[in-house]
Amino acid sequence: MRLRCVVAALVLGCTAAMAQDIVGKGTVDGKRALLLSDGSWRFDSSVGKICTNIADLVDLCANPKEWALFPGSYSVIGPAIAFRRVPDTFGYVNAFVTGPDPATLTPQQKAKLLLQNKPEGKSLAQLEKDFMAAATRRLGYAPMVITREDAAIAGRDATTFVIAASPAEAITVVVDDDVTVIASTTNPSTLFTDEHRARHAEFLSTISLRVVK
Repeated sequence: MRLRCVVAALVLGCTAAMAQDIVGKGTVDGKRALLLSDGSWRFDSSVGKICTNIADLVDLCANPKEWALFPGSYSVIGPAIAFRRVPDTFGYVNAFVTGPDPATLTPQQKAKLLLQNKPEGKSLAQLEKDFMAAATRRLGYAPMVITREDAAIAGRDATTFVIAASPAEAITVVVDDDVTVIASTTNPSTLFTDEHRARHAEFLSTISLRVVK
């Protein structure tokens, strides 16, 4: 595909678009996939929405031309599945069965959970603390939480908090007795812009839960 960038376009924007040239086709899990010139791939959008299952708890269903699986990972609390919305918004989802309250566990029970790679139960405040610690390690300084807002994922009450970092990170968390879901997006700006807010809401709308409350 030949790309033409207008004079007013940023060089970065042009480069990002060029990085998405289709250089090959194949199949992944029996579905048509497109190989892109930057070494990544996405499912063929002509087949409609593609659903990705996370831990048999959550499905993320989206047109791959909008939110495509990205060959990367992100882990603050367990491994997350990564997605990309061209050109520069990234989304991450992980879900797990809510673990027991660590205050109720013996040292032996905590050790058993660790060996089984199962998380202890964590409150929203604890999860926010973990994300802040990860951001501090990544940046070399402690960023700020610039907003906390009520939200929802698949009808479940949730909370969104936004870390002012580079890039800014919006994190929405559901902590229920049966499941914990964490969905986050990053955007190049250090602020929670209207565009980032819209992309984050769009990302949340693609998520459904397999577990019934």
